Amino acid sequence: MKLKLTWSLFIILAGSLFFSAQVDAKSTTYYAKPDTYLYAKQSTSSTKLTTLKQNQKFTTTSKASATYYKVKIGTKTGYIPKSKALKKKTWYYYADQANLYGYAKRSFQATSTRLTNKKGTLFTSNETPKATKNISSAQNLIPITYKGKKYYVPFMYLNIGKTEKQLRSYFTNIHKGKDYAFQGSYFDTYTFYDAKRAKTMQNYIERKGFVKASPTLSFFNPYTYTYKFEQFGSYKYYTLKVNKK
Repeated sequence: MKLKLTWSLFIILAGSLFFSAQVDAKSTTYYAKPDTYLYAKQSTSSTKLTTLKQNQKFTTTSKASATYYKVKIGTKTGYIPKSKALKKKTWYYYADQANLYGYAKRSFQATSTRLTNKKGTLFTSNETPKATKNISSAQNLIPITYKGKKYYVPFMYLNIGKTEKQLRSYFTNIHKGKDYAFQGSYFDTYTFYDAKRAKTMQNYIERKGFVKASPTLSFFNPYTYTYKFEQFGSYKYYTLKVNKK
């Protein structure tokens, strides 16, 4: 009888410790950098299980110091390199010219500072891109970080760097028939005659961090895009307008 009680107490204690360990496992939230993959093993040479969108949220119970984080995306469990994880959503902008003016607040009347950046300098921003109705709107000032300080810079002085060429290259690889692209100064458009190809392009655009905006708005900041369907007789068009600066 005593042996049975001892064994029962052992099982209860072991179960309690296991449950406690499960509860104590802290989950940490991260956001994916551009071109982040979920790998089958803790190696970038292992099989890629899926691709994450830029700024896609994921959680892990792995230690912050780990080289790879164990993550579940949908039904797939794998590993993401620590170097591809960010604590905040982040967008990457490049300076169109040297020595930009940065405002201290989101206002064109705020104190401005002449930055010492070079043309092509990389800036980061943690604010989700938006489209606006008025070009003079303070919402057209994008918060960027430069040398550890926060400034607000007009969107027309920023661009999306190599992402622009990546989008064009992707279009070249998937387009067929009468599909066509137009390259503008502030935006590019990709027109498809097939809904599936348009959807494939749309998924890629979002993978690169672009945020869908309403086509009824007039001014579009970089990293925003619009989707429009039109039909003329038997012809159907699917147009994606990508705003790059």
